[in-house]
Amino acid sequence: MNPTSFLVDCAEINDQVHGLDLHLHIARNEVDSATYGQLRWIGQYQLWEAMMGDSTLADSSDVLADFQSIATGTRYAHIWGIDTALSAGNDSAAMAMLNDTTAFTAPTGWIVDSSNGVAITDDSEANNIVANYLMYYNIYLHYIHGVMTDTDTAYIAGMAYLCPMHDGMVVYQARALYRVLLDTLVVFNDDSLCTAYLPRHGNNNNPHSPIYGTSKKLSDAQSTQAYNLYPNPNDGNISIIQRVADIDPVHVVIYNSIGQSVYTGSLLFTSYKSSVQLGSISSGVYLMSITDTKGNNFHLKFVVR
Repeated sequence: MNPTSFLVDCAEINDQVHGLDLHLHIARNEVDSATYGQLRWIGQYQLWEAMMGDSTLADSSDVLADFQSIATGTRYAHIWGIDTALSAGNDSAAMAMLNDTTAFTAPTGWIVDSSNGVAITDDSEANNIVANYLMYYNIYLHYIHGVMTDTDTAYIAGMAYLCPMHDGMVVYQARALYRVLLDTLVVFNDDSLCTAYLPRHGNNNNPHSPIYGTSKKLSDAQSTQAYNLYPNPNDGNISIIQRVADIDPVHVVIYNSIGQSVYTGSLLFTSYKSSVQLGSISSGVYLMSITDTKGNNFHLKFVVR
């Protein structure tokens, strides 16, 4: 798919969902460029959200009324219900819906109403998106209750670097939480992320399987590696997160503000995370240089207080 048309198509679904004609095309799965399951699912989920926010839409068309009626029993409705409960501060209701695992099982094939052309495309092709929502909501509950783990942080970091147009608009929510956790502005280049997104490692027939799967080596064509660290500023105890799980060691050198090396070592990552303890180190600005086994270099600036 042409990357430019790919992003334009997603923007059309995202930004023009107020138009009745577009509503009808999405309900009937007639968006010309929605040629694969993730984009179809994203469009129909956004239509569901629009209809839940505007009760008059169902009255405007028999097609939309039927779409709403049929979609009530799908994962669109269940995920929207979780999001609504969390927005209202009803954590117990959100948790109950998250624990209802049967609600996240994908239907076998599309649900089609031949009388008006409605085609609900909530099938297994979108399992990776559904898994992303489930992961995000569970981690968000951990966050608001103050029980987030390092693994949670690593998963949010990984999700933040996914492609919203392939992995769901929940990626934007993960990015917002990621920025809060790191207390810094991170810029995400979707032009790159959406043309070289990380292939799913989970079982596509199981929406509950891990998105990121077992750590493995990935070719350059399969992945776009990135690193980040937190907290920043810190006291010399630093956690490092990689976007793509890689079992190979990396070489790390840390320099002070006058270019002196204050740390040299080899790090291994487990569940996307590694760490460095600098011990007693002076306050100041430092540069961490990371070199992987392919010779790629990554540079991270941080402050020690």
